Amino acid sequence: GSGTVSALSALRLGDYAGHVVSNSQATANAAEIATADSEANLALTQSSGSDVRAETRLEADNAEIETTVQTATAAGNSVTAGGTNSSTIMDIDQSNGGNISATAEADIANADYGATVASQAAGNTANLYNEWGYAHMQGEQMNSGDVEAMTRMGVGAFENGPLVGSANAVGNQVLLSNFGANAYAGVGQTNSGNVSANVVMQGGSGQSAFATSSAMGNAQSGYICSECPVGLDANTRQLNSGNVFSGVSQSYDGYVGAVTGSATAVGNASTFATVSPNGG
Repeated sequence: GSGTVSALSALRLGDYAGHVVSNSQATANAAEIATADSEANLALTQSSGSDVRAETRLEADNAEIETTVQTATAAGNSVTAGGTNSSTIMDIDQSNGGNISATAEADIANADYGATVASQAAGNTANLYNEWGYAHMQGEQMNSGDVEAMTRMGVGAFENGPLVGSANAVGNQVLLSNFGANAYAGVGQTNSGNVSANVVMQGGSGQSAFATSSAMGNAQSGYICSECPVGLDANTRQLNSGNVFSGVSQSYDGYVGAVTGSATAVGNASTFATVSPNGG
């Protein structure tokens, strides 16, 4: 129904911290299924009209921190399933109408060995990881809510490590990965919400700085083992009518050894590939 689902992680530091790791995660509907040596036939329906917000904030304007990791993750509907020596069949029906936002912010006087700040937001997300059994995912994803991921960093000095900022936003996302057996991917995706991802980084001087932003209306990926006598069948349909925006902004008032920025905006993306079982 309607309402708000929110998570907030806020930390203030006045002087010094060796290592700081904080995160927030908010999801209106979440399901996780794990199987072993069995068969799983899953019919999953998730529907949300709630706004979802995840915020992670670090205030250390006068502090030195050796290493820092800040993350914020928000989703309307989320399902993750996986099996070992199992046959897993998923039929999903996900519908999100609420606005989804993830915000990760860090203000640090001195990030001695660098800092990593990341935000990720999705209207609907479904993941299937399977090994040594047939994997099948079909159904529908529909998102009409706005989806926003925002990452902000303000760091005075980062002499001995990199600044890494990333933001990822997607209306509908599907990932199927299978090793040792055949797989089928066939989820229809419809996004009408606006999707935006932004990374804003400001600082003084330091070693290096890297910013990456990606925004997609619909994204679907399928992977199978490249060294196995198996196949992947895909039958997908993607429709995006929402605005999609991705942005990166960086400014530094001192010397920085290397600076890179990448912004990617895509209405519909499908990727099907074979990969080595050992990750190569």
